[in-house]
Amino acid sequence: MIKQHIEIENFTNASVLIECLDEKIIIDPWFTDGKYLGTWHNFPRVSETYLYERLANVKYCLITHLHKDHFDINAIKKYFSYDTIFLIPKVFGFQVIEGTLKKEGYLNTNVLECSNEVYNTDKFSIRTVPPLNVSGLEAHTDNQLSIDGGFVLVNKASKAKLVFLADDNLYSEERVKENYELINSPDLIAFAYSGFATDYPFNFNFSLKEKIKITQHHEENRFNTQLSNLKLIKPKCIMPYSSEFVPVGKHSKHWHNVLPHIWTSSKKEVTSRYSKALDTKGIYLYLGDKLLIDGERNISADKISTDDKLLSQLRNYYEKESKIDHYKNENENIIPVSRIKSLLKKASSNYLKSLKKYKLHPLQTIIIKSDNNIIGSIDKNGTFEEVSADNNINGNTLLIEVPSYILERLLTAQEHWDDAALSLRLNYERSPNIFCSDTLQAVNYLNVR
Repeated sequence: MIKQHIEIENFTNASVLIECLDEKIIIDPWFTDGKYLGTWHNFPRVSETYLYERLANVKYCLITHLHKDHFDINAIKKYFSYDTIFLIPKVFGFQVIEGTLKKEGYLNTNVLECSNEVYNTDKFSIRTVPPLNVSGLEAHTDNQLSIDGGFVLVNKASKAKLVFLADDNLYSEERVKENYELINSPDLIAFAYSGFATDYPFNFNFSLKEKIKITQHHEENRFNTQLSNLKLIKPKCIMPYSSEFVPVGKHSKHWHNVLPHIWTSSKKEVTSRYSKALDTKGIYLYLGDKLLIDGERNISADKISTDDKLLSQLRNYYEKESKIDHYKNENENIIPVSRIKSLLKKASSNYLKSLKKYKLHPLQTIIIKSDNNIIGSIDKNGTFEEVSADNNINGNTLLIEVPSYILERLLTAQEHWDDAALSLRLNYERSPNIFCSDTLQAVNYLNVR
C-alpha cells in the first residue's frame, strides 16, 4: 500500500485544509469579512490568489456548527463547486446549515449522527463529535442547546487519527468520558484556545481593570479545564486554533483594550503551555505553515512563521477599518419608541414559548434600553411590562442596551441576537453580577417571527 503523507494548513481561525495525495478536505472555511453586523474580519489576512490556488479541487467540506465564522456561505459560493460534498454533525441548528446549502444549490449534504455514523472518503473514515462544551466555564449544568460539533478523521492507510473540535471546547469531563472511544489517543487534536469570541466581559459595565481580571480568570479556568480533559484523552500532538479574528468599529475598543493583557492572545505561548503541561508535542500554524504527518504517523512542521508582530498588526488593522462603517443600513436612524414597544410586547410571547419549548428557567428579568430610553422589561416568566427609568425592578436583572435601528431588526428577526452579541454592539449591566445561561439562550427567541 502506498504510504499516505498528510499535509494540514490552518489559514485563519478554524479554517483548516487537509490534503492527502489527490484528496482535499476543508473544515470551516471562513474567508468573508464583515460577519456579525460588519464587525468580524479575518486575521491574519489571506489573499484571494492564495485561496483560489489552495482551494482548487476541494472535494469535501466539513462544517462543525452554524456560527458564521465557521459556516461562511459566501466563501462557499465563491470557492467551491456544486459537486462539493458537505458533512455536518447532527447537533442543534444543523437544519440551518443544511437548508442554507440546499437553497444555494449545494445538494450533496450529509448530516451524520454524532459518535457512531461513519462517512468514508477514499483516504479517510470520518465521524462527528457531539457537543463536549455542554457545561461551560460559568454554568455547570448541561446546556441542551449547544450548537458545537467536531470531526474525527482516521487515515485508512496509516491509521493516523486527527480530531478537529473548532469551538467544541473540552469543558465537560462527563461528555469527554462518554465519547472516550471516539476521541482518545489521537495523533493530533486541534481545539479552540481562547475565549475572546464573546461579548463578556468586554461590553459589560465593568472598569478596564475588572475586565482584565475577569478575562484572566476565565482564560486560566479554560486552560485548566481543557488541560484536565486532554490528559484523559492523551493526544500525541496538540494544535491550538479556532480563536483568531479581529473585531472592528468603535464598539470593539473594549475588546482591543483587554487583549494585550491576556496570555492567550499569543498562539505561540498557548501552544507552549499546553505542550509543557501535557509533556507532548505542540504545533501552531499560521498562513503558509504546514503540519506534516508521514506514513509512519510521525508529525513535523514546515514552519517559518511567528506571531511576535501580530498584535501590533492586528491593532493597526482595527484602527484603519474602524473608520469605515461595515454595517451599512439605510434605516440607521432613531426608531420611534412606540414602534419598539409594540414589537417588544409581541416578541415577549415568542420568548415565553421558547421557555416552555426548551425547558428554560431564566433567573433574570431582562430590561431593554435603546437610544437612552428604557423601553420595557420581560420577567423570568416571560411577562412584558412597560417600564421607565423611575421604575424599581426587584430581583436579578440583565439590562441590554441596543441602538434602536438594530433593535428593530432584532425584534423583526432580520438580525439574530447571537450575531448582535458577538458584534459587540450591545452593552450590558447585570445586577447582581450573575451568569444565567438560560436567560441568554431565551433572548435569542425575542422576536416576532
